[in-house]
Amino acid sequence: MLATINAWRSRNASAVTYAGWPIAAGDGAKQVWALFTDCNGNASPTVISDTIVLDQTRPLAPTLSGDPKNSKIDLDWTAAVDPGASASGIATYRVYRSDKGGATPLAVVTGTDYSDNGLTGGQAYTYWVTAVDNAGSESPESNHFTGTPS
Repeated sequence: MLATINAWRSRNASAVTYAGWPIAAGDGAKQVWALFTDCNGNASPTVISDTIVLDQTRPLAPTLSGDPKNSKIDLDWTAAVDPGASASGIATYRVYRSDKGGATPLAVVTGTDYSDNGLTGGQAYTYWVTAVDNAGSESPESNHFTGTPS
């Protein structure tokens, strides 16, 4: 993996330089730094550094269940686990419904339940959930739940 420092072009600069340094493989704390130079090669007097936590491990899929009711379906799922020594934690859950397609979530929530209201009685609806960690990694899909509201 490469950390890339972007030097943005100013009105007087004749060129833009991009440089990258390798970051050690694997999740965990990583030290990153930058040194800026102008178009004449003059370096800034200070090296800027910081520590980041790299979390590329996907969360585990939650387990979904539901309860069809009058014109709605109540969904709930197990809290997802974000594995690994550098786990960033679960940020949100994405709730999907098959008739809405798999690309856009029906809802994004922070808890482990969701009620889908205003549904047509007698029509079957299929749902699944994914977890998204604070690093932006999305889990695999949960099991699918199909329910028919009354």
